[in-house]
Amino acid sequence: MKKVKLLKKNTNQWLDIRKTLPKCSERDLLVLIADLYALSKQNKDFLEARFIKNEEVLARYKSIIKKYIAPSEPWKNNQQISLKDAKKAISDYKKATNDKIGLIDLMVCYVEIWDRFFMRIWGYVRAVLLQLRICFQQRPKTHENL
Repeated sequence: MKKVKLLKKNTNQWLDIRKTLPKCSERDLLVLIADLYALSKQNKDFLEARFIKNEEVLARYKSIIKKYIAPSEPWKNNQQISLKDAKKAISDYKKATNDKIGLIDLMVCYVEIWDRFFMRIWGYVRAVLLQLRICFQQRPKTHENL
């Protein structure tokens, strides 16, 4: 298992917590972890990535990357493209696991999704530019009569 890095922010608070943890029973620690698991989706993803290493967990991180790089319908629900949030999913996975193969898989996924999304957008841009070109080629040549 990966070593836990000590928190640098609020060091005094972390040290107080760290001193208390050895005094807790195994049951208390399990309840604490269960509470953290239930507290947020991010905690759930982290704990599952740390302790359950399977394709389903990796697929969840891939779907997060896809959600932020290439939303299926970006015009709905004000979905924003966020490379920062997609990279954060990779960083979160790296912090949670020691899985180098999974990490490389997520990085490749990031590049492939970005490439497909960019090519799709570029296809739309090319189509619009082509239509503009045709439009200007077919316009009446009124300026020649002036």
